[in-house]
Amino acid sequence: MSATLNANGRQGWELVGFQPGPPQLPSTLEGSVALRAGAPQGRNDLYPQLADSIEGNVSINMPPAEIGACRLIFKRKAGNSNR
Repeated sequence: MSATLNANGRQGWELVGFQPGPPQLPSTLEGSVALRAGAPQGRNDLYPQLADSIEGNVSINMPPAEIGACRLIFKRKAGNSNR
């Protein structure tokens, strides 16, 4: 961790905070989606529909979050021109 913080400091970044642990997210998500073509400002009477409607199912599987990880929050040091 020290090597990462030192490297970011040399590049002009300052650690301002951290969020411990990964966010608690589900590993599997399932649902449905419906897309319908629309017209500008809801004016279907003036603009014909140019696309078909689409309906379907969505299934997302995510790998488990890494245990012990944390999110580091950096900001650019004031007056630093290094990039």
